[in-house]
Amino acid sequence: PNTKDLDVFLRKQESGFGFRVLGGDGPDQSIYIGAIIPLGAAEKDGRLRAADELMCIDGIPVKGKSHKQVLDLMTTAARNGHVLLTVRRKIFYGDKQSEDDSPQAFTQNGSPHLNRAELPARPAQEAYDVILQRKENEGFGFVILTSKSKPPPGVIPHKIGRVIEGSPADRCGKLKVGDHISAVNGQSIVDLSHDNIVQLIKDAGVTVTLTVIAEEGEEVATLPPPS
Repeated sequence: PNTKDLDVFLRKQESGFGFRVLGGDGPDQSIYIGAIIPLGAAEKDGRLRAADELMCIDGIPVKGKSHKQVLDLMTTAARNGHVLLTVRRKIFYGDKQSEDDSPQAFTQNGSPHLNRAELPARPAQEAYDVILQRKENEGFGFVILTSKSKPPPGVIPHKIGRVIEGSPADRCGKLKVGDHISAVNGQSIVDLSHDNIVQLIKDAGVTVTLTVIAEEGEEVATLPPPS
């Protein structure tokens, strides 16, 4: 997927900057924006999104820093009353363009016989976080299907195959069959095997954060049955 970097300047409110930070649990783990707090500074500003990768805090790169070091930087920023965040956002295109598409589809002037249908058919899709909480005696209530064949670049191979009625996934109302899942608890699962993803969700305990890219208009009937 393509990425874009953006700078977000936030002024601290009484409740803080209004977002949570995920990741930084290991030396190579990226830092991500977690939940955006309703009515907080980040939500009012409107630019920050859950699952954005955090690159810099007030010009200081956070790559390789631990979760605690990142929180310390945010504490310093809170004392100053404002913060400048640099974040990197993945942009997913809904069209499944093959790698050998004719390059003229991307030229500035375009050739006269260029068919409109060759251009990306759908605008970039935004990722959002869904937080599920379960009781000790129940599951989260969703089934993830993983595509057996390698998908085209920018297409996520993992999607929701089933949402069990009455389960936490069903009650939250934000998960639909066909939605693509790009990360679990801030960790990208795009390149993980199905078994690794299942283990990751088991290890999450009673709360799991799924980063979802909604599949708009996909026919549910085309999904293979859960194996």
